[in-house]
Amino acid sequence: MQLHVKIIGWLTIALHCITLLTGLVIYLLFIGVGGAAAISAPHDGGIAGLAVLGGIGTLIMGVFLALSLPGIFIGWGLITGKEWARIGAIVLGVISLLHVPFGTALAVYTFVVMFDSKTISMFQGRSW
Repeated sequence: MQLHVKIIGWLTIALHCITLLTGLVIYLLFIGVGGAAAISAPHDGGIAGLAVLGGIGTLIMGVFLALSLPGIFIGWGLITGKEWARIGAIVLGVISLLHVPFGTALAVYTFVVMFDSKTISMFQGRSW
């Protein structure tokens, strides 16, 4: 079961890094479109467009960051065998059910492994 826990940890980190990169790409797109508007628009309208689009891009990036960091942190906790990581993975699995299709598949795999009696005893410090 220790191998399955580590696999879940790495898959969780990978999924949330991809989510973080998606947020970064969206942020850069908003900044790029705002910059193009600032260059092409006469007077102060372009600068206002850059400010608005930059603000929206920053907000979206903040949401993606807030969604990604806990997953990366929990994945690292699973890999290193921290006691709190099992409960964190279960909570994250419930949330990941909405992340169709990859998050859903990872959530089901997480539930199967994390609710196994060997995994429970492993995280309670009996055999890690």
